[in-house]
Formats: sequence, structure tokens, C-alpha cells
Amino acid sequence: MQVRLRAAIYDATLNLFLDSYAELAEHALRTETGPLVVRLNRLISAFDDKYEERLASGASLDFKAVFAEAEVQERLTVLSEFLRPHRERHAIRDLLLTRTSAQYPRYVEITTQETTSRTVIADLESIVLDSAGFAKVFAEVVGVFHGKPPHERILAQFSHMGIIAKLTDDIVDFWDDLANGRLNVLHGLLRENAAEHERVMACAATRRAAGLRWWRTTCPISFERHCDLLREQRRCVTSRPLQLACDLMLVPVALRRPVLHTVPVGLRI
Repeated sequence: MQVRLRAAIYDATLNLFLDSYAELAEHALRTETGPLVVRLNRLISAFDDKYEERLASGASLDFKAVFAEAEVQERLTVLSEFLRPHRERHAIRDLLLTRTSAQYPRYVEITTQETTSRTVIADLESIVLDSAGFAKVFAEVVGVFHGKPPHERILAQFSHMGIIAKLTDDIVDFWDDLANGRLNVLHGLLRENAAEHERVMACAATRRAAGLRWWRTTCPISFERHCDLLREQRRCVTSRPLQLACDLMLVPVALRRPVLHTVPVGLRI
């Protein structure tokens, strides 16, 4: 059941992603766009996973070292082979390299800070660089693939969507993030309220899932602040297909388990 649900959500989210881009850009998309986005997602997901592994183990986070990981290179080969017949491949490569070089150093700086000394403002900045940044990159790649770079209105819509994805992720994966020392905005908000933080941490050893009622009862102030951030971003999304994609991201919260880890970065939960 979970496998079928995961596949259905993946397909629906990807289709909404593409539909919203076509709506906002006011032109149809090439049939190869879906396969391109899937392959790009798999590459970035592999890089993200290896980054998290290296961060947890204390290994080098130098971009070249992470990029050289076997799984990342395998996904790169698949993407490169797909793009080989397309003249846009060079522009897409240059775009990815440019965005990475501009954002990666600051992201490393934030994520390697001690959790106790990192502020919520820094946590939110990391989302802009990571989840929102990748969502914008996907939109930019689709634009380059069509020879029509997306205008700022499109990029802003996808940026909001990426932030929503991460904020929702932080509810669903809170306990896993906590156990592995990963950046989590909800945890950052909790650290600013000592009493609520203490109540939540008291459950850390045994809690593996928590519904909305539990969060609202256990840490009402911190959780409401987190929901305010979600609502603020959701109000900025005006594309109907993108609104539906954002709403679909709430499914794991209702199910109390992550089911969207394989959808495009910026959409995935």
C-alpha cells in the first residue's frame, strides 16, 4: 500500500510541477521535460544524501569530494546520457555549476554550525539556499531546456513551494532529523522556548511519529510559529497546480510518516 501511495503521490506532484510551469510560462512543454526533471531530481537527491552522510560522519564536505561519490556519479552519467542529443546540455551544465558555486559555500557554513549556536534566521536562510534554491534551479533548467529562461514571477512561485516542502518535511521528519543532527526549523523554534523544548525532548527516546494534535498540545507556541511560516509561504503561491502540489505535501503530516522522499527536490518531503 505504501509503495503504491508513494508512486501515486510522486506522479501527481511531478505532473503538477510541470503543469504549473507551463501555466506560468504560458507555453507547452516538450515531451522530454518530465524525464529530464526525474533524472535531475535523482542526481540532486543522491548528492543531498551523500552530503548528509558526510556531515554526520565528519567527512570532508568539499564539493568535489561529495560530487565524486559513486552514486552521485552514476546519476550524473544517466542525466548526461539523456541530454547528449540535446544542444541545451551545455547551457544546463553551466547553469548548475554557476548556481552551485554561488550557494554551496554558505550552505556548508550554516549546516556545520553547532545546533545550539545556530539561530532560526540561519535555519531559514539555509532553506532559501537549499530547498527554495533547488526548486528554482528546476524551474531554470526547464526554461533553459525550452530556450526561454523563466521570468522572476515563475522563480518566486517555485521558491515559495520549495520552502513549503522543507517546512512540512521538518514536521514529518522531526525525530529522524533530531537523532541525526540535521537542520530542522521546528527544532530551531523549539530551542527559543525552553519549557516547550524540554517537553518535546523528554519524548525523544521513544517518539517516532506525532500527529498535529500532539504537536499543538505539547508545544503550542513553537508549533503555531512554524505553521505561521507555512501559511505565509502558501499565501504567496498563486498558480492553481502549484497550490495543489503544496497541499499534497501535507499528506505525510496526516499519515505521520514520510512518503515523498523521491519526488523532485523542492517538492520532496
